[in-house]
Amino acid sequence: MNKKLAIIVPIYNIENYLGICIESLLNQDFDNYEIILVDDGSTDESKSVCEKYAREYPDIIRFYSKSNGGASSARNYGITKTDAEYIFFVDGDDYIKANCLNEIMGKLGDNDILVFNYINVSENTQCLEYTFDKSINDLQKRYLLATPSPCNKVFRTSLFKENKIVFPEKIFYEDLAVIPSIGNYAQKIVFIDDAYYYYLQRSGSTMHQQIYNSKIENIFDALEILESKVDKHYKEEIEFIYIWHLLKNASLRFLDFNKIDMLDKINKTIKEKFPNWKKNKYYQNYDIKRKIMCSLIMMKQYKLINLLRNKGGANN
Repeated sequence: MNKKLAIIVPIYNIENYLGICIESLLNQDFDNYEIILVDDGSTDESKSVCEKYAREYPDIIRFYSKSNGGASSARNYGITKTDAEYIFFVDGDDYIKANCLNEIMGKLGDNDILVFNYINVSENTQCLEYTFDKSINDLQKRYLLATPSPCNKVFRTSLFKENKIVFPEKIFYEDLAVIPSIGNYAQKIVFIDDAYYYYLQRSGSTMHQQIYNSKIENIFDALEILESKVDKHYKEEIEFIYIWHLLKNASLRFLDFNKIDMLDKINKTIKEKFPNWKKNKYYQNYDIKRKIMCSLIMMKQYKLINLLRNKGGANN
């Protein structure tokens, strides 16, 4: 008998995308699953869209509406509403590949976590995103350093419930704070090259806003939460996570808004916590463009970085 899967969908003000998402979840070749739609206090017509689908597909869709608390709150709520053995998180403005659930569950087998790739979707292009490094032989380390999204993974539900794991609420970077550390509790993790998830890059989403939101600064809190939850013998992996998410990625976001104080804080954090960061074995595998960008951030050469970015030399 197929193990039951729950697909948890957090929803907030995405009426124009929600139908595509739900249709993709219904267009599947697997019959032992449920779709849990959690509207997180939407002020548009998202709730009406959910109600319509719940009426049309009462055997598979369960709909809940709650006051606004953020995506983390909606995911945490959804977890409490299922007794399925496995869970799959799908954001309400994204979608999944048609007829993929049977393949996903077959490849999952009796493992605790399945990790796969996804496809970034922008206005006119689609790009395959590789979410883990196959050259890392230690599967726990490979998982820890994988893309920290909850949406390119299927989890055994008990990992959350038995270990009282919840997404931290009302902060950005909640995925980074939690997802990598779940590997601590998993006995068996499987990685597959296939891409099943389509991640929509849209300007209004959390990480693509045009106006500065101070919650971007939550990156520091998220990394501290993660570090406190990961076993101490993964020190080099944690160091690289700081390099990757703070020194490389967050620096560019702060630079977009000319937040020099935050750039200086990143510089200070890396120097104090990881004075020998350039010797990190994972950083050594970075391409030269990324290494140059990281070095320039640590040298506070912010104008030069912008110059290189405008020329297309240090954006990735």
